[in-house]
Amino acid sequence: MSPARRIRRTFFVFAMKIIKILLIILSVLATCSIWLGIILMVDRNRAEAYKSAIQKADSTMSPFIQSISLASYESVTMINRLNSMASINFVKDYPEERFSKKKEILKDVGEALRECSCAMSFDIYDADTRILSRIYLDKDGAAKVEETKESGLVRDMFIRGSLLNEGEIYMSRFYETADPLTGAKVNVISYVSPIRSREGKIIGLGGLTVPVNQFFSGFEKQSIPKGLFVVDNEGNYLWHSDKSRVLEILKKKDSSFFADFSKSYPDILGGRGELRIWDGALNDYLEVRPVHPAFEVIVDGVSRKINAQETPNANKVWFIGYEE
Repeated sequence: MSPARRIRRTFFVFAMKIIKILLIILSVLATCSIWLGIILMVDRNRAEAYKSAIQKADSTMSPFIQSISLASYESVTMINRLNSMASINFVKDYPEERFSKKKEILKDVGEALRECSCAMSFDIYDADTRILSRIYLDKDGAAKVEETKESGLVRDMFIRGSLLNEGEIYMSRFYETADPLTGAKVNVISYVSPIRSREGKIIGLGGLTVPVNQFFSGFEKQSIPKGLFVVDNEGNYLWHSDKSRVLEILKKKDSSFFADFSKSYPDILGGRGELRIWDGALNDYLEVRPVHPAFEVIVDGVSRKINAQETPNANKVWFIGYEE
């Protein structure tokens, strides 16, 4: 074989090897491109699915959050109004006549309570006599007053209320009390504000008592999603589709919440802003949203501030959620 033919043959073999290498590279690049496209498509589908799930959950939970917000906002608005009434009548002739204006208080408070669907009673605490006057509506809608000596709970509220400035509110922890109309035990929360003399001294306390279930009165009008719950910042169920789980602490029982969400309860109560939480035990997602009943609520799509400057840890934030 001549040198020229040998060179051409060598060049041809070399060229074929280069072509094969290029084809392999192109094949690898094509395969990578296909896989990259698939990965991007999957990620895009996941992102779209996540966005769709968030939007659906926001829409689903909106009426439930609205129910809580309305009760909070109505209660705070009413306690400010009632305390203003009580202050005028209570302070006018203080200390000589004290409750000489009781008829006027009853009339004014009765009219206000008839407008407030969420309140059980308006309570006036006299710091001097240590008497608690509970004003409520009887079955005919007439204002009645029931007087009792202070309890340790009332005294504790007075101490907390005495630390507040003008216009500030204390939102109490939930507790159990007797319904003045029926005598039945009711789980309630009180919104409390101080009553001051003309010299600025705290001489009493005004408190609006709200049954806990009033925060959730609008729930039954909605289609309840699977496993809907409202839990406070300490893991106590305030509302649950299974009524036996509500406020188990008042029955001296441990809350079921920690067993129900054994994998995800730190994320739910952590307040880190998660919207969608994976629960390994349930093998499912939870849609969770925070609600701030003592500081800020959403009413008709508008954020409204609440001037509750003192509140137990349990009421700083509630969480509403359901199983997706």
